[in-house]
Amino acid sequence: MVERRNIAVDVELAEAVKKIAAKRGATLAGFLRRILKLVVELDSRGVDPVNVLENAYFYETLASLGAIPLPIAVLACTEKGCVAESLQEFFAGLREFGIDGALLIRFLARTLGAAVTGQRILAPLNSHTALVIEAAAKAYGLDARKSGAYLVVELRGLEA
Repeated sequence: MVERRNIAVDVELAEAVKKIAAKRGATLAGFLRRILKLVVELDSRGVDPVNVLENAYFYETLASLGAIPLPIAVLACTEKGCVAESLQEFFAGLREFGIDGALLIRFLARTLGAAVTGQRILAPLNSHTALVIEAAAKAYGLDARKSGAYLVVELRGLEA
């Protein structure tokens, strides 16, 4: 049996977080449990959880302006093949670091405006979005196939 403990939090803050949890279809306890598990995981990797949230906010601001961080090696590329290779090497490094492939590819797809439908990602061919998602898929050993005017990546086989 799991032992539980009450934590003192300002009522206004608890109510605000409860509304956020409800918007996402979760209970306050379940939402906080999920967040606290992530805090523990981040800390176990030597990462400051507050810094992660601040960086995520900054990243969302950049993404809303059409900018995303990318590997420095890509900046030295002058050809599309070089860009694809540099991205694939970068994503392979993330895989080796233990970054979950399905979460990464879904994140990239949402950030870059690709369609995410269950276990399938669709991105317009000949777009920067398709180039990035295809490189990530290849780094994680997934097939990225062309279907009509789209790149299609199936996430089946990757645990999310």
